[in-house]
Amino acid sequence: MSKYFIPSQGPDSWKYSLVDREKQWKEGYSAYELAHCWEYAKELPECVRTVFEDSGIPLFQNVEILFGFPEYKVSLPGGSTSSQNDLYVLAKANNELLTIMIEGKVSETFGKRFKLGWGFAK
Repeated sequence: MSKYFIPSQGPDSWKYSLVDREKQWKEGYSAYELAHCWEYAKELPECVRTVFEDSGIPLFQNVEILFGFPEYKVSLPGGSTSSQNDLYVLAKANNELLTIMIEGKVSETFGKRFKLGWGFAK
């Protein structure tokens, strides 16, 4: 994998990192919707910003995106292939770096939901 990242020219740029563009790049599918949501937001999408601000956690206040890496691959020790995160966002908040990994879901289940102490999931 290259260590260089090509700047986005808009949501359609994101499809070139997908494993299966034919299957994954369709309106109503996670990859397509995630790209459009984040690109058009310019900063954090409102739904993410609201969760961060409502958490009351000082680190999650005033989050500023530095870079976003769609379809970011992470090697897994002992694994034969890398895991592919839908979006890795490197941000800063309160003079600290913040790593945010996004898993986009539209109609797919994510698994069992838990009530977190911060009230993020229901």
